Amino acid sequence: MAPRQKRLLLAAPGPSHFAPKALNAATPASFRSPCSVPWARSLLKTKMKLLKEIQAERRAKQAKQLEEAKLLAQLALSKGETYDPSKDFPPVAGQNGFAFSAAEINRLLDRENRLNEARKLAGLDRNPKTPLKKAA
Repeated sequence: MAPRQKRLLLAAPGPSHFAPKALNAATPASFRSPCSVPWARSLLKTKMKLLKEIQAERRAKQAKQLEEAKLLAQLALSKGETYDPSKDFPPVAGQNGFAFSAAEINRLLDRENRLNEARKLAGLDRNPKTPLKKAA
């Protein structure tokens, strides 16, 4: 490589030239991040905590309703009837609610039944939440 080309490569700006400069009190508010203000960080943390609590409640409610829907579908199947989940779990107007479909419930029930059968064949007919005992 010629000496002139080396000098050009060495003179090229590196990553430090593109790094943002520290904000100080003289920086106009329009250029500051909203989280650079202490009360905004606190507000953001509070809102995120509230959002996570609401999401956890919604997921728990959804899981409970799905379990109930599966039980009701099994009851209807044992009686030889067809199950319509929309009668028991209508979608809530104005909200992006969780609506069950009969096909989804049947698919989940079929999967659960196959897993239970596989556990019995494998000798694992137990509650999946209890740990296996170690052999002596």
